[in-house]
Amino acid sequence: MNRNTTTAVLSRGIRICLLFAGITVLSACATDAGMLKKGSQNNPVKLTITWKADACLVDTITPDASLCEDTFPEFCIPRTKWVEWHSTPPKKYVIYFSPFNKGSLKAEHNGIAKGKIDDDAPYAVYKYTIVADGCDPETKSNDPGIRVNK
Repeated sequence: MNRNTTTAVLSRGIRICLLFAGITVLSACATDAGMLKKGSQNNPVKLTITWKADACLVDTITPDASLCEDTFPEFCIPRTKWVEWHSTPPKKYVIYFSPFNKGSLKAEHNGIAKGKIDDDAPYAVYKYTIVADGCDPETKSNDPGIRVNK
């Protein structure tokens, strides 16, 4: 082998190594939660619940994203997507909502409840009920709106 042939072979080998290194880095990045599709089981849309002073009524519910193309006054999420509620401060509560696979979600002491919207949930605006642990559901429940959309 002459010097030019050796240099060409080494140069080609270096380019192949760099290509494989780049593919490896991209694969690692794609598994990061930030790169996963929003609304998936591993990267659900997160709603933060803030409680009023009486600790039974919700003050605000703030989503970290909206997955619908249209603008609606309600929080909007397509069918088959995952939603996760976080309570601030953490507390136990139950969410009753018909488009969930199991009908209701329970948050334990960590204040997190997670569920998937049914695949065949009708496109509509729903009222769902949040009842905090130890609160009277007749007088101290919360009924925010959520839109199930395409």
